[in-house]
Amino acid sequence: AMKQADAFGQSVMGSRAKGSRPLAYESKGFFSKMVHMFQVEAVNSWDHILTDVPREIRKIAISGGKDKAARALGALIIRALLGAFFMNRLTETLYGGTPAPFDVLGLTANFVASGKGLSTNRYLATITDNVLEKLGAERILGTEPMTAKDFDLESAAEELTYNVMNDLPLIRNAAGVMGLGDQTVPLPGASGEFADLAKAVNNMLKDGVEAGEVEDLLRSAVKTVTQFIPGGRQLSKTAQGAEAAIRGGADGISAINTVNSITGVDIDTMTAEPSVRGRSIIGGYSGPAVKPIALRFISDLSRCGGLEMMHLSGMGGIETWRDALEFLLLGAGSVQITTAVMQYGYRIIDDLIDGLSGFMRSRGIPNLAGIIGGAAHTVVSHQSIERDTVVLPVFDHEKCSGCGRCYISCMDGGHQAIEFDSESRRPRLDGRKCVGCHLCRMVCPDNAIGTAKKTIKRGP
Repeated sequence: AMKQADAFGQSVMGSRAKGSRPLAYESKGFFSKMVHMFQVEAVNSWDHILTDVPREIRKIAISGGKDKAARALGALIIRALLGAFFMNRLTETLYGGTPAPFDVLGLTANFVASGKGLSTNRYLATITDNVLEKLGAERILGTEPMTAKDFDLESAAEELTYNVMNDLPLIRNAAGVMGLGDQTVPLPGASGEFADLAKAVNNMLKDGVEAGEVEDLLRSAVKTVTQFIPGGRQLSKTAQGAEAAIRGGADGISAINTVNSITGVDIDTMTAEPSVRGRSIIGGYSGPAVKPIALRFISDLSRCGGLEMMHLSGMGGIETWRDALEFLLLGAGSVQITTAVMQYGYRIIDDLIDGLSGFMRSRGIPNLAGIIGGAAHTVVSHQSIERDTVVLPVFDHEKCSGCGRCYISCMDGGHQAIEFDSESRRPRLDGRKCVGCHLCRMVCPDNAIGTAKKTIKRGP
């Protein structure tokens, strides 16, 4: 099953490498795309050659001896070379592409053909016709006899370099990032932006520099580059992307937008939903389910050292004044709402204002400045959390219906700290095993599990 899964994954990612990229890839930012391309190529090609093949050959050597392993390796190399060569010749004829990597034979043939001013397939066809003509047959492939043209080494070397940069995994990606090959990372609008920037530099060099022009030019340059940096969901290090946007001239940061998702799959028609003539797309998921994700991003941004004076606008899953207050407490200076307005209408804005105003009056808080960022400092790293104190759960047997969900959850997903009497249908806690995770409290449908007033210290 794992081999089949790997083969499927490689086939899907491999099809992307020559142009047909999935929508999830197209939604990424510039740097995310670059990293993704490198990862895909490493998985598809280099890992296979440097890891999978040696492993298989070692297995053959152990079971059948070194001679058998050597023959297997030789056969594998020959199959790979011939397979890549013939596949690329076919696809080059059909649509001009050469999808198979490591086509050493094809690269060699193309080097010679380029020196003669021909394409690889045309060169091979010409050689075939020449052989047939010498044997007394007709030139069935319709090529002209090859003349004694001098070999153009410069053209051959240029073509070889181009092909290597487009056919060897990782090398073609590095070349593409530098704009030297076909496997370039798409940057919509970048060419125009950089062209304008280059024109401005040229004008400055020709006409002289006036006061303030250098600062404006540098600001424009940074803004041109940073506008292509991916935003929230494309960069795991959110703060770095935000800082770059600020340096590029942004007045504030908004987080987050919708989360790329698939709503479901119709098991009767076996199509993803929503289906339009049997096809679907990746859509943006919003609403209360994305609020924890949005809160995490606002928290990260508010604690970033370079963003103290910048405005943060929080959005994602806000429906009530309590939701809005959570965003403000983690550092947002304002909030934005769309999905809730779609569901309940603009009246919820009045509810948010009334609820938040009532909360501030009850706490004696005169303005929003007393709220914004009030809880930001409470979010710390895993290493900073105190882990030695255990608060044990307590069962209220009067409320307990005896459903046994606490026992099942603890036994199968927890620490096996709950015993269950099948006759009385009552749970009992083994305090020696309990770590205080309170999974039992979360799954209890009767709200029959509380917490002990006494805490236990369990040092390392």
